[in-house]
Amino acid sequence: MERTGSSDFQQLGERGRVKTALTRLKTFYDTLEEPEPIDSFRERLDHNCALLERFEAIQDCIIAIVAGTADVEAHEWYRDEFEHTYYRLIGNSAPNTELASFNDFE
Repeated sequence: MERTGSSDFQQLGERGRVKTALTRLKTFYDTLEEPEPIDSFRERLDHNCALLERFEAIQDCIIAIVAGTADVEAHEWYRDEFEHTYYRLIGNSAPNTELASFNDFE
């Protein structure tokens, strides 16, 4: 980055923490064993449902900081990568959590 103010680093750090939370959730889902109760994943998903919203707010601040510099493209790529991971995880997990919800009523 061309500018290195402390608030810039704080935003990058916060964005990293949100990405880490998404990575933990994805890893949990990817390693979910069949006997593992789907409720445990659903609970984690509910707890992390605001990840995209938090990420977008932080990302918008970062983009405003780097506006007009060569860093904009790299940060936009980071947004694309995060959104791709987030939506793929939600999309892949939806059938499992919906099936579990359906089975709860049987």
